[in-house]
Amino acid sequence: MADKIQLDLVDITPSSSSNGAYVMALTEIAGARSLAIVIGPAEAHSIVIVMEKMPITRPLTHDLFVSLAENFEIHVEEVFIYQMIDGIFYARIVVSGNNKIVEVDSRTSDAVAIAIRFGAPIFCAKEVMDEVGRDMRALTEGDEMDFDLDITEEDLEEELSPEEILKKLDEALLNEDYELASKLRDELEKRNKK
Repeated sequence: MADKIQLDLVDITPSSSSNGAYVMALTEIAGARSLAIVIGPAEAHSIVIVMEKMPITRPLTHDLFVSLAENFEIHVEEVFIYQMIDGIFYARIVVSGNNKIVEVDSRTSDAVAIAIRFGAPIFCAKEVMDEVGRDMRALTEGDEMDFDLDITEEDLEEELSPEEILKKLDEALLNEDYELASKLRDELEKRNKK
């Protein structure tokens, strides 16, 4: 079994680099590193409703899952973010019921939305945190947990070399900033045609 690090959901904020997306910040409980995971607006809304204890009139999709699980005596034991490939985080929901334990593959945002409804712990593989975790102690007062790459159109047109663009493309994919990754890819293709 991989080494696990327990995480705490600390914040969800609008992404300044991906229109309509949000950044979910998960920080290690026994440390200062955080994971920033880009999620969609529906999942962000579903998570914030629970974080802020907002009343709802009708169940959301994640509430429906909880209702089904409770009616069939299924309990969520934990969520485990076990890897990241090409900037995408992969998670499993570990559930128990009927005298067995099952791991169910899930999008990380859905897994977290379900975990917080069950009060289940959230873990990530040590390798994932070592690879992409950001040390929050390194930020100075007034800094934000900024995972944007701050590249302007002018940077693309003149200043960045092809090697620098490739590096920024890798970073954009790592941060799941597909809008920026698309611009960088297009700029590389445009330069290769010249």
